[in-house]
Amino acid sequence: MKHGVFSSLRVRLMGLVLLAVVPALWLLFYTSARHRQLLMTGIQTELLRWSRLAAVDYAQLLDGAHQLLVTLAKLPEVGNRDPAACQVLMEDLLKAYPLYVNLGVGGSDGDASCSALRGRVDPLHRTAVQRVFETRQFTVGEYVVDRASGRATVTAAHPVLDAAGELRAAVFAEIDMGWFHELAAGTDLPSGTVLMAIDRHGTIFARYPEPERWVGRSVPEAPIVKTILARGAGVTESHDVDGTRHVFAFTLLERPPAPRAFVSVGLPPSV
Repeated sequence: MKHGVFSSLRVRLMGLVLLAVVPALWLLFYTSARHRQLLMTGIQTELLRWSRLAAVDYAQLLDGAHQLLVTLAKLPEVGNRDPAACQVLMEDLLKAYPLYVNLGVGGSDGDASCSALRGRVDPLHRTAVQRVFETRQFTVGEYVVDRASGRATVTAAHPVLDAAGELRAAVFAEIDMGWFHELAAGTDLPSGTVLMAIDRHGTIFARYPEPERWVGRSVPEAPIVKTILARGAGVTESHDVDGTRHVFAFTLLERPPAPRAFVSVGLPPSV
């Protein structure tokens, strides 16, 4: 009889303990899950802020190139189509602006009549220069990777008009897109952070770290690249181009008339 009483008391005590513990455990799990959710939201917001800051920096870079080209288009060394004087001017400017790979003046065929790099016949600027003759406006060409150097560039061009308003030439600036790598390297980002910029075709033109491994590679089928090309901007957890898992924030590099492109910032979930 006593054994039955004690068993009944034990069951009741265990029930009371469970009644006290279960809500506490539920609250603990809920608090933990809520904390993780808030933490992830904060991380995603910060990642999105970083990606947007990179996009803003890029827009400012193109605005600076535009202003430089507007000024150059008004100089007599450019407007008078004096190759010797233009050559000296562009060489001096290239030394003062290391962000640019080349500066020069081109004709309707896209060839340079004046270039800071003597003897260089470079097709990278031709699309932008030729488009100026079609639109009579500031324009930006496609992102191009020089296979020899592994350097990615984009060319901006602006019309050169004579006193009568006739289009005579286009002044161009070939911009080194490696500034993305310098931006990431100079920012206090957590270990394992990945910064990547891709064009509208899914080709990488900037990547940190390991730019020498990834710049110029076309990876439209990579999970994160497919997501970026489909959505344009947002936050997601996906596999990076190297197969590792990251939490990514990505956004458009919006600066008309530059071609559609995207920048992303990713962190490993462990961070």
